[in-house]
Amino acid sequence: MDLTQTKLIKSEWESIEIPINKNETTILKMIQTAYDDVNYSYNYNSSLIDIIKLHIDKQQLIHNYIFTKYFKTIVKLLIKKYKIDYSIPTFKSKEINIKREDIIRIEHTDPKLHLIKNTIYEFEIIDIIESLLKSYKKNKDILYYYYYTLYHIRNVRINHINIHIMHFAQYIITHFENNISTQKMIYNSYNYIEKNPILLKYKDIELYDHQKKLFTVVKQKTPKLVLYQAPTGTGKTMSPIGLVKDHKIIFVCAAKHVGLQLAKSCVSMDIPLAIGFGCDDPGDIRLHYNAAKDIVKNYKTGGIFRVDNSVGDKVQLMVCDVRSYLPAMNYMCAFNKPEDIITYWDEPTISLDYDEHPFHSIIQQNWRENLIPNLVLSSATLPNKDELLPLINKFTMAFDGCIVHDIVSHDCKKTIPIIDVEGNVCLPHTKCATNEELDECLQHCSQYKTLLRHFDLQGIIRFIKYVYKNDLIHKSRYKLDNYFDDFGEINVINIKLYYLELLTLLKQHWSTIYSKYMPYIVPRYKSTIKITTEDAHTLTDGPTIFIANNVENVAKYCLKLCKIPIHNLKAIEQNIAFNSNIISKIQTLNDQLQAYTDKLNKNDDKKYNRDPFVAKIHGQIEGYTKLMKSANLDNTYIPNKIGHLKKYNNFPCTNAFCCDIPDYVVEDIMKTDVSAIWKLLLLLGIGVFMEFKDIKYLEIMKKLAHEQKLFMIIASSDYIYGTNYQFCHGYISKDIIETMTQEKVIQAFGRVGRNNAQQDYSIRIRDNSVIDKIFKKDLNRKEITNMNRLMG
Repeated sequence: MDLTQTKLIKSEWESIEIPINKNETTILKMIQTAYDDVNYSYNYNSSLIDIIKLHIDKQQLIHNYIFTKYFKTIVKLLIKKYKIDYSIPTFKSKEINIKREDIIRIEHTDPKLHLIKNTIYEFEIIDIIESLLKSYKKNKDILYYYYYTLYHIRNVRINHINIHIMHFAQYIITHFENNISTQKMIYNSYNYIEKNPILLKYKDIELYDHQKKLFTVVKQKTPKLVLYQAPTGTGKTMSPIGLVKDHKIIFVCAAKHVGLQLAKSCVSMDIPLAIGFGCDDPGDIRLHYNAAKDIVKNYKTGGIFRVDNSVGDKVQLMVCDVRSYLPAMNYMCAFNKPEDIITYWDEPTISLDYDEHPFHSIIQQNWRENLIPNLVLSSATLPNKDELLPLINKFTMAFDGCIVHDIVSHDCKKTIPIIDVEGNVCLPHTKCATNEELDECLQHCSQYKTLLRHFDLQGIIRFIKYVYKNDLIHKSRYKLDNYFDDFGEINVINIKLYYLELLTLLKQHWSTIYSKYMPYIVPRYKSTIKITTEDAHTLTDGPTIFIANNVENVAKYCLKLCKIPIHNLKAIEQNIAFNSNIISKIQTLNDQLQAYTDKLNKNDDKKYNRDPFVAKIHGQIEGYTKLMKSANLDNTYIPNKIGHLKKYNNFPCTNAFCCDIPDYVVEDIMKTDVSAIWKLLLLLGIGVFMEFKDIKYLEIMKKLAHEQKLFMIIASSDYIYGTNYQFCHGYISKDIIETMTQEKVIQAFGRVGRNNAQQDYSIRIRDNSVIDKIFKKDLNRKEITNMNRLMG
């Protein structure tokens, strides 16, 4: 892994100035607010009272009036149609006598109400109840979907929900509870729970449990070491946005792009920020202008011309690489007490999978000279507390009264299944053939429950059905109707935990059970490796990442699969070669222009614009630019375009994901100084993450990845850690499996499924030997050995 720690270049500084989107801003504001009240939450959705913007000083009158005017007739019709024994509340005139100004607001909203009904919570509740009643009458299992949905969204934190509608909803829940079978609910949980769009729509926005614990423990005034282990994509790297409410933060990261993403969020949130990348001493620290006291502005443009970086008492958050930690620490300590600072070290095990690495001496020195008594070690794959005793003892001895806090989360609200080479879903019951193998696997998975997110819910349900059909459960407390005491306990996490207990119950006779179950193992996919042809349609909902050491081999394979006719390929390659020649000439002219303009007075824009030599060079550059030839492919070669789907599949694929690359981006890529193969790949919607001489190519790829414009990204193993783009599917190449530790495998898996949507996800491994690295304990974890060696 390339851990070169260098100063930010101009484009990287500019990248942190790009505002984050509205949804991200809302989440970050929630994190800041919830630091003071960890149970704080909000909901995007609105009640009818909120939509109309009614006064709520006399809430009962408002609720009575709204129910009578908008909901009473609908509820009455439902009661009559489905013969429900429910008493509709009726009110005297004085009980619905609301203010005249509220009536005016209602009259103003009425004409457009039909346009916004689907955005109003109470109308959604009524629709769910109606669907539930209809499905019950027709004796359809979809009843479970509506019952579960109603049961769970009744408790959302939406302001001013009509109390009478909620009373009716509670009546329906109670009325039907004896008609709901836990077993049948579990059997349908994939569609009714995990893929339930209404649950996602009405989900409260709140902290993860691990964030609540973190915010609680850091408020303690004693020195502290926090071992912070939570799955990827669950907000760990954004937690410092909340911590700055009460502390100064040094955010340490080996992966520069992770630090830049946090820096970008800080700028958008107006958090005074300092940057420490590639620093040899505190004098190399650079302040963002929102953290600077002394600023010199450009008298012509009004922009920031110079910042005094030596005064950092406004800085709230320092982002630095590992190499720069000590300069960053000394800088922050010059303006703050060490006890008021938290060092937040993101992915501290990076490079520790090597026996020896140049990075190790830096880590050792940082640990030895550290002055900050508050440390958070944050990673999805952080070793457990009992595995880091030498490290813990060293830190607690250095800081009197230090308390160690162990925060472990196994959030798995979404499922990201692992698919093997044969297209089978990997689960303990499909991969463990003997009692001993299963026992080893269960012990490991029970200790590292973060692996639950890779347990495929559909596969689990299929196995549970088999167990019940064959009457393999002999202890009544493990029967589904007995195991789940309350309907509210039924969720994806608890179903997966039940699955582990079920396997524990069955493991004594597992070899026999496995041999009989084998015929029931059906591949999820017939094939997965024909990425750009027959199998492209299985890459759904969003971009795919393919992680490999030999990126060029994967690229050539993707092109070879497409079987682009030689004459087409040659024509495109000729155009690319022609364009490369043009680019070379343009670069020569730019060099001449730069050399010439360096001699001019840079502040004299008028003289520059009137200079005949400058005008001549600009004219030549424009002329060459017009000579650039277009390079494009027929849609039948571009994965998941309509022509491509007809050619290879000839059946509807509503969620097959394809690229969406604007023409101007193609033109920009053609102008970059990279090999023709990378330009050809872009025409297929495939980008590449690796080191390039022309950094413009990689900058364009990052932008396309952020905007989800690419069909697939092929990334070198340098991008296993900290690639925070949204991917729905991932491939792990054969050529990196041998050198990957268990931790690194899990980190690679963590690149997928980072968004909040309920989509189809998958991790597709190209070597089945990796399965043991997931489901069995690694007895020789280099990361643990090296952490204790360097920091113990």
